Amino acid sequence: MAAMIPLISNLVLKSSNVPKSPTTPVHARETLPTSPIPSMTSELHTCLTDFMRIKGIDLVANEAALAVLDLTPDIIPVVPITRLCEVIDAVEGQVWKFQSFCQEWSDHLEDKKHRML
Repeated sequence: MAAMIPLISNLVLKSSNVPKSPTTPVHARETLPTSPIPSMTSELHTCLTDFMRIKGIDLVANEAALAVLDLTPDIIPVVPITRLCEVIDAVEGQVWKFQSFCQEWSDHLEDKKHRML
């Protein structure tokens, strides 16, 4: 019985460190679009700068190439990887990360817009 006391104490300490209410995951907080909501004309730029700040991958120089094709953050996740690799100066892994980031970023932006209504 005496040998079990340290084990039980450890379990109690570990469970007391668990948050009691749901919280926003750290990765979701890091991808939040800036406030106030960016204008439609600046969404792409804001997304690219957020991607650089959060993921450390600089694709900002590709903004014009994406803009001329009207490839905005909301549709970038559905553009084929091979096509995005042709349009922007990035390797495939960076493009996959960018697509995933754009999906989260756009979803959050839409939620934020609906909350503002």
